[in-house]
Amino acid sequence: MTNYEFRFPFVNYLALGFPLRIILGNIQGVLFIDAGAAWDDNFQFRSTDPVTGLTDFDDFVATYGAGLRLNIGYTIIRFDAAKDYTMHGSSDWQYYISLGTDF
Repeated sequence: MTNYEFRFPFVNYLALGFPLRIILGNIQGVLFIDAGAAWDDNFQFRSTDPVTGLTDFDDFVATYGAGLRLNIGYTIIRFDAAKDYTMHGSSDWQYYISLGTDF
C-alpha cells in the first residue's frame, strides 16, 4: 500500500588497514516504513470482534527498520534490519542481506 524511505549519507570514506586492506566509500543509510496487505477471496480489511465490539485490521502488516547500502560498482549490497508490526504487536528483529539496485 505504501513505502516511505529516508536515505542519507552514512560514511563518505572508510579505509581499513588490518587484517585486510579495504577502502570503502559512499556508504548510504536508510530508514524505512512499509505497509501492505495480502489476501485471497476471504479478504477482510477490517473485522469487528463479536465480544468486545472493537474493530481490528486483520490482513494489514507494517514493517519498519534501518539499513545500509554499499555500491560495489555493478550492483548494491543492502544490509537491513526490520520488524513486522500488526495490530497484535511487533515481531522480533529480522536481518536481510541482498544484492540489487534500489527502486
